[in-house]
Amino acid sequence: MSTITYEQAVTISKSLVAAVEAIEAREKQAREAHAKLSAVESAAREAESRRQSAHATCAAVETQIIEKRRELATLTAQADEMYERRKSEEGRLNAITTQLTAVRQNLGA
Repeated sequence: MSTITYEQAVTISKSLVAAVEAIEAREKQAREAHAKLSAVESAAREAESRRQSAHATCAAVETQIIEKRRELATLTAQADEMYERRKSEEGRLNAITTQLTAVRQNLGA
């Protein structure tokens, strides 16, 4: 069995202390990295939740737009129909006015 000197024991002890300190430093870095990763994952989950909420809002707005376009198409068709009816009635009114004028002229002659 070999023996070691005091100086060798001190050197070994110092190197063991340095190794333990290096391991502790690495473990601290790992804990810090894990904490940062957890914060990033939490932020990613929150962002995904906001994205899903925004998507749902967009889908609801798109549905409203579709409904309003249908409503506008219906109202436009009704307005077109009323315009055509008005033009027809104005034509009839003009014809009646012309006939009335002719009758008045005949009566006055």
